[in-house]
Amino acid sequence: MANGKRSYSFIVCDNELIRRIDVVPVGNFGLLYLKNEGDLNGDGGDEISYVTNKADWSSFNEYKIMTYKNRKWVVLYWFPIWEWQLPELPRVGNQTVALGSNQVIALNSDTTDKKLLKELKVFNGLVKKAGKNKIQIIYRSKDISQDTIIVGLKNHHPPV
Repeated sequence: MANGKRSYSFIVCDNELIRRIDVVPVGNFGLLYLKNEGDLNGDGGDEISYVTNKADWSSFNEYKIMTYKNRKWVVLYWFPIWEWQLPELPRVGNQTVALGSNQVIALNSDTTDKKLLKELKVFNGLVKKAGKNKIQIIYRSKDISQDTIIVGLKNHHPPV
């Protein structure tokens, strides 16, 4: 909280009967990633996943998969990730980069954004359905590397 103001982020569906998702923690910069994952648990409804844009200097983050049950959103599964596992997002406006004490260049964000949008469209995500109530995830393992594993959706905790 800076200057007595807080940031709030939420995800809203165009169907007014479905409640919004309040994205926590407060103190984030909105969403870093959002995806409709399709029906992962076989209940007939789509699940969504998201990653918050945390207000920190770390690359550690969490990938949350949400499902809508009994008129509320609940975490179906979550797992740790590196932020570099996600595609970079397009930016608004031109960006200026300082290269040295006297060197400053402006990047053309239109060209960069077109490239980033193309990469985002072909990005398959970090989750794939792998059977009844099972998903394959690409996660940040405890030995500080990236790994792939198949997990059951009954567990709400990351792989060990």
